[in-house]
Amino acid sequence: MFSVRFQGDPRTARAGAGETILAAARAAGIPLTHSCGGTGACSTCRVLVVEGAGSLGPPTPQEAAMARLLRFPENVRLGCQARVLGDVEVRALVRDEADESLVESELASGAVRAAGELRRVAILFSDVRGFTAFSEQHAPYDVIHLLNRWYARVTAVVHACGGRVDNFIGDGVMAVFGEASPESACEDAVRAALGLSAAAREVSAYACELFGTGWRIGVGIHWGDAVLGAVGAGERRRITAIGDTVNLAARIEAATRNVDAEILVTREVRRELGARLRAGKTVSIHLKGKTGEYELTEVLGLDDAGGDREAGAR
Repeated sequence: MFSVRFQGDPRTARAGAGETILAAARAAGIPLTHSCGGTGACSTCRVLVVEGAGSLGPPTPQEAAMARLLRFPENVRLGCQARVLGDVEVRALVRDEADESLVESELASGAVRAAGELRRVAILFSDVRGFTAFSEQHAPYDVIHLLNRWYARVTAVVHACGGRVDNFIGDGVMAVFGEASPESACEDAVRAALGLSAAAREVSAYACELFGTGWRIGVGIHWGDAVLGAVGAGERRRITAIGDTVNLAARIEAATRNVDAEILVTREVRRELGARLRAGKTVSIHLKGKTGEYELTEVLGLDDAGGDREAGAR
């Protein structure tokens, strides 16, 4: 007999070779939700394997299909399907009726990455400089009109560069690159930043003519791991990226004001692009809310694979 430990429960279940985690839990009186009755038709018995992943048998066809649908990471298993072959420790991920309702909505919508998925992506943050002052000095309709004109250009640029607009935050925007083409995430993000720079100059000419004010932006890009998953509830539920990579990209964008640069990228992005990146100044600075110093590089342009040059940021 093998031990099956559940985090947060003092009891230890016992399982014979080939017995499922769910069967062991039920025999020990440990609650483990299984709305479909343990047939693999739902994911309410999902568990996170904390220790002993190698002590579980391979996924059954039902479990494999559910894992593909909800994009489970390798350490998430269905308790009704995962068979015990050694000692294991798990944590139940569906604990109460609210959790059950959430899982049912995921299955009904076929939500991509509903369970969350760790991916290496490039995150771009952009913000309009001086927008607060502009909004205070002009009629609300004019503010919304110009902001929507800008957002239309932002969306077109991001999509053209293979990215996805994740969120609009006031006058700022967050975009994700690398979901479809991970190998070109950094290049796509930098090309988008350069495209946003060109678009900002066009909008600036328009704003100067109509409102007597310019339109300047700052852009920060970082490349690293982030969790992609469906977040929110009801009609507000959407795929988004969360994690330190996202937070760092936002801090980098904020730093563009302090170092007088329009586009800044981290050392990870610069290393990925190598000599193709046309770099300006490089600075090592402290970022708000982060420890230590970060090496940031100004982007002036990007050479393509054939040696031609992408339009510069200025």
